[in-house]
Amino acid sequence: MRAYERIFSEEPLMEYSKACIDIALDLPSRDFDGLLIPSRGAFPFFIGIVNALNELGKNHKDYCDFNRKLNLPKAVKRYVKSQNFGGGKGDKNVLLIPFTADLSFEGAVEDVDESSFIDFTRNYWSQVTSNFLLSPGERKKDPHFSFFTDCILRKIENRETEALAYENFPKINKLAMIDTIISGRASSRILKCLGNLVRDKNLPGLLPHAYLIVDANGNKLKSPFKEALNDYVYSGKGSFHKISRILSEDEGAALEGLAAIVYPTIMKKSMHLKNKDDMMFIGAGSWSPVKENSVHNEVFDTFSNLVSAGIEYRLFNDGLIDGEKTEEQLKENFNIYRDKLVGLITNGNKRVLSCRGDFTDVNLGLTIRKIYESGSHVVHVLNDGKEINSLFKNFILRYPDLRYSLNH
Repeated sequence: MRAYERIFSEEPLMEYSKACIDIALDLPSRDFDGLLIPSRGAFPFFIGIVNALNELGKNHKDYCDFNRKLNLPKAVKRYVKSQNFGGGKGDKNVLLIPFTADLSFEGAVEDVDESSFIDFTRNYWSQVTSNFLLSPGERKKDPHFSFFTDCILRKIENRETEALAYENFPKINKLAMIDTIISGRASSRILKCLGNLVRDKNLPGLLPHAYLIVDANGNKLKSPFKEALNDYVYSGKGSFHKISRILSEDEGAALEGLAAIVYPTIMKKSMHLKNKDDMMFIGAGSWSPVKENSVHNEVFDTFSNLVSAGIEYRLFNDGLIDGEKTEEQLKENFNIYRDKLVGLITNGNKRVLSCRGDFTDVNLGLTIRKIYESGSHVVHVLNDGKEINSLFKNFILRYPDLRYSLNH
């Protein structure tokens, strides 16, 4: 059996599908109006969850009613075949926040503690996330939030539509979260940061019910993250969904549907940005959906259809849905998509999972000194230091409590 045929064999794919189903079955029972997706790894799972909800909604009124309340972002709608969701009229909104902190400076950024930068980055995005529990008018006053919308999205990436979408995102009262876990460091840090902000900002709705999809059946979890996540789940604030292999994790945009970009120059310069007496580190980065007319999108669309086919097969086998197709037809449909995916990866495009290529529509507005991709497929963009100084100098003029030293 060839490598990719073994990796994308029936058993791990069906486990992947089951995790999507289990979360879909539970979501309507939870009290939330904002659903946070903080990692690229969770994005393809969420699409699977949406497709599971769609199938369940065809047979069960309570799921149909829930689906009408769920507003899907544009990046998700591309891969969902149904229109039976909120369409902007529901009261449950999905929030995509680029918590990506898989940094690999490779000597390009000197004199920094990379591990601290990773934690600082997740703290920054937790600050940004907390603003969605405020009204649109209030959140624009926060420098963490406005640096993301005005500097990263508008100034650097020329993405006015996305900036407006975040600025006008409906106020959230109660958060839920879906995340994928390898060692547990990212999720435990995010939950800790959100918990601290619950206390500091008096925002109890910020602490989410967390659906945690765990790789290698939990065998890769490391201390102290393992203990922290166990405490969180066993206290009733989340659930583990353990599978043998998260097939799409850290495999790049072709299996995640999102390209991740980080800006190390901005991160380093922000160490000299002060909010009153505290450092205001900027975990500068963003996500961008893959280009629609690209091999990355073709692979991801096929992968999404494959997981959806696995979901439909499992739901039918478990007696949770009826259907016009027989079990044999559903299994055949699953195998067709599986063969297509393996073919796309191995026949001429086998580097699509390991090569960055041109898979984003981001048009960067600042000078690029260097661009490279880390082993976890995060694009690192190094900018001109003088331009970043100018960016910060103009930014702090809007906030009397901000100071920036231009001597570094």
